[in-house]
Amino acid sequence: MVNFPQCTIAHNPRLPEHCVEWVTSILWPKEQPFGPDVKIDGDSV
Repeated sequence: MVNFPQCTIAHNPRLPEHCVEWVTSILWPKEQPFGPDVKIDGDSV
């Protein structure tokens, strides 16, 4: 697991891994596209 400063993720996501982190930590919880109890499952890709 890699940690990024939250300010980098929220304000200036310039690397692909920043964008992925932004979606998983900020956007996914807000949007809940498949319902409130569904987590991102990266093992089923």
